[in-house]
Amino acid sequence: MIHLSERLQKIADNINEGETMADIGTDHGFLPIYLIQSGKSQKVTMTDISEASLMKAKLNSRSCTVKYAGTAEFRNGSGLEVLRRSEVDTVVIAGMGGKLITEIMAADIKHTCSFKKFIMQPRIGQGILRKFLLENGFTIVKEDLVKEGRHIPEIITALSPAASDDSLPDGSNLKVSKENLNLYGIGNEPADHVIYRVPPWIINSGPIAGEFLTRSMDREKEKLKNIMLSNKRDLPKEESVCEDIAYLKKLKKDYERMHENGNQKKDSIRK
Repeated sequence: MIHLSERLQKIADNINEGETMADIGTDHGFLPIYLIQSGKSQKVTMTDISEASLMKAKLNSRSCTVKYAGTAEFRNGSGLEVLRRSEVDTVVIAGMGGKLITEIMAADIKHTCSFKKFIMQPRIGQGILRKFLLENGFTIVKEDLVKEGRHIPEIITALSPAASDDSLPDGSNLKVSKENLNLYGIGNEPADHVIYRVPPWIINSGPIAGEFLTRSMDREKEKLKNIMLSNKRDLPKEESVCEDIAYLKKLKKDYERMHENGNQKKDSIRK
């Protein structure tokens, strides 16, 4: 059985037993190979705009003794255009920028919405992607954080307007849609605002959320330091960054409170 990185394993965990899937920009193809080997997916589609990368996926499939005849397909092309409407249950787009992911999805939004579930791992531009999803009728149902070297990748799982609760991944504890954003205190902020880059529901993303929030605060503090050291002070920008730091501090306190309450419940159960 192929061994996945923690990041790819978390993506695999959000695919339900029996779901078909497509891996957009598959490169080495490890994720779909694992899904076939484990029996979790009976059909996978590996796509890549690069013929060389797609060949790599084919060679890895053979070397991993995957009997892919009838179970795995390889398609050379851009984005979702290589897929037929509603062809697979889940679409995975990982390792790209959030802006590029939105461009892939926006190229034909009706076609995009024909697929039930999207699992996305944007390397940058997470706020842009979240805003796009919510504005186009998607529901964010799970957010995961994992360690990958010095980085903490964010994995966003969202259901399209065509999906039902059958597509919810295990452990899903969110249902964030445009209609209920007010529950999280989100209004009409621009896409790059901190409330989209680090949304309030991130505190539900597991034990690593505390470190993620600390890193986010450190970045904002460094930004504030650079603004204040500038020859010409930008007071409106300075005030905005201070507000962002205050917001992140509140999130960190909410996370710590939730974590503390969880530990207290565990202690009472043991007693």
